[in-house]
Amino acid sequence: MHGFTVKGSRRFASGLVLTGVSWSLYWTVATAWTEAFFFGLWLGYVLTADGLVHWRTGTSLIVRGKGRFLLVFVCSVPFWWAFEWCNWVLHNWSYVRPVPQNRVSHVLLFSLCFSTVLPALFETAELLRSTRLFRGPCRGPVLPRTRPLMWGVMALGVASFGLMLAFPRQLFPLVWAFPVLILDPLNSRAGRPSIWGEAAEGRWRLPLVLAAAGLTCGFFWEFWNYWTVGGHWVYHLPEFLSHPHVFRMPLPGYLGYLPFAASAYAFYQTARILLSRDRGDHLNLAEHPEAMR
Repeated sequence: MHGFTVKGSRRFASGLVLTGVSWSLYWTVATAWTEAFFFGLWLGYVLTADGLVHWRTGTSLIVRGKGRFLLVFVCSVPFWWAFEWCNWVLHNWSYVRPVPQNRVSHVLLFSLCFSTVLPALFETAELLRSTRLFRGPCRGPVLPRTRPLMWGVMALGVASFGLMLAFPRQLFPLVWAFPVLILDPLNSRAGRPSIWGEAAEGRWRLPLVLAAAGLTCGFFWEFWNYWTVGGHWVYHLPEFLSHPHVFRMPLPGYLGYLPFAASAYAFYQTARILLSRDRGDHLNLAEHPEAMR
């Protein structure tokens, strides 16, 4: 344990306050601006987690660069809008709006909420990464990094995307997996941080901690969505996958958070190729020597 710094303790405390206030409003107030409470709730979660990570490790996403930290929010918006576009075909979920809002407000408020998806996942992953469960080496099979295999996986991702759109009721789970199948080999080929690059060295902590972060965030997304009196989402899955429920999410649906978190990581690393010249990995998740002292 490294202990709280003054800035870290302020970040932790402000995150707790913001979470508590936004939580109470999100569950009790129904307005056309309910999404602002959702944003505040998850921003508070992110700040709280960042303060905890700083306390436990001596570093955090914010400490390693506020510009990089804000970039995660920016990348998160198109990341989730891409899934919304897929859902126009899949119809796996829909939003219930007790108070109507115009289209401009809808896009702006939803974009604000979507900006918290990647920060929440990565802060949760770093927090889990700091625990005893994920602190030690996590060795496993070495994944070959051959060009034919990597191109084959990318082709499988493209085919999965097409098949998902062609057979939405049967193959809708592919929506969570096709991005990582396409993007992670691309990141590895470009020499950027990737799950494949870690697995090629027999290091499997990164995919495991991402999967755990996906399930953790999934629990809180569904938990906070369940009791809100304002806008919320509901699921429309085939009958055989619709029971039992944990909150509004059918229990089998939580399996989607496993590849979803990996897709989030792959998307972010690909986006950084386009948006930043920084080739390093400022997410403290992979099993590299300087990761956890």
